Amino acid sequence: MAEQSTWSLRSGRSNPLTGRVSHRRPERSRMKRLAPIADALVHDARAPLTVIQEYAALMREGLFGPVTNEQQRVLDVIADRAGDLGRVVDNSVDANRIALRAYRSWARPCRLPALVSRSRTTVERKAALRQTQLKFVTGEAAPQIFCDEEAAARAVINIVSAVLNVCGDGCRITVSEETDSDQREAGLRLAVEGPGSELVAALFRDLTEHAAVDGAQRVKRFSEARLSAELILRNLGRIEVRPAEAGRATLWIGFAIADPVEVLRRHLVRLTSHPRRQRHVTLLRAEFEAPVIEQSARDGGGLLTSCLGRDDLAFELDDNRWLVTLARRQADAERFESLVEHRREAVNRRRLGHPLPRISIRLVGSCHSPADISRLLTMIESSPVCAP
Repeated sequence: MAEQSTWSLRSGRSNPLTGRVSHRRPERSRMKRLAPIADALVHDARAPLTVIQEYAALMREGLFGPVTNEQQRVLDVIADRAGDLGRVVDNSVDANRIALRAYRSWARPCRLPALVSRSRTTVERKAALRQTQLKFVTGEAAPQIFCDEEAAARAVINIVSAVLNVCGDGCRITVSEETDSDQREAGLRLAVEGPGSELVAALFRDLTEHAAVDGAQRVKRFSEARLSAELILRNLGRIEVRPAEAGRATLWIGFAIADPVEVLRRHLVRLTSHPRRQRHVTLLRAEFEAPVIEQSARDGGGLLTSCLGRDDLAFELDDNRWLVTLARRQADAERFESLVEHRREAVNRRRLGHPLPRISIRLVGSCHSPADISRLLTMIESSPVCAP
């Protein structure tokens, strides 16, 4: 999201030797120094949690002998709490990276049912332990969406978990897959009925109010549910409280359909909408200079992604072509092309089998204000940039 400028005189400190003012924020520098240690601890914490979950699953399946109903319930509690702790770890890592301005969304086209399947087992187990009725409704075949599937699924789990924590006994939760053609997105409609729906409605309002706050301020007010809203926004998604009914609260979680023009529109709006800071955005088209096999196409996409900065984006048009947005001036496009070529040569030196062909990169356009966005998108729609 839009960043708060680091050039703040309030945070400047004068060097007694040079007389120069340093604008680095001590707390952020300290966090950056501790980040590698935190990442190592997170990695070490995941291994035992995974083992606990796997053993609980094996015991529940009766691999070590008969299991009573009460024992199955206890094993479900163990698996549920171990999963919660694992998500706390992942959420802490993401919150830390966002605070350090180092978060990157690994967004790509994916299917909405695949996103739902990643979260469904966890939230169904949680609902069963709390004796809450939870129902999933599969919609008509939805178009592909563009998001980081793992982060989006975790955000859904966090939000449903927060709902389960505040709704009362006897409430009913329905998660429906839907497509919003007007907004060019597909997503989930989360409806809660019965006791506690007023508290759930307040939770939903808090999420949408968080989404409306300036990007730099949102970082200061994270909770698990608010972090979920932040992850959805950083995946070019949208959250909205639907009109309330008596005893019913409804939240919409939408993700952009995997259409290059819509994805670019949302990405450009996100980068250029900061009221106090203009962002220069350069749009490029990358293409293999020779046909490639499927594995090479995947590797080429990974290579391009590895060259991107935190506010850059690559959208795969097909196996050979990508649209790339750089949150930099046009002058930096040549530097990006040199970086891609350097890493391609490094990959080919270690690569067995077919080497990756050269990737040609050419300028499509640029913008640095919201007024430029419609002009650039109109040019893309009317040009062969996205055509097969």
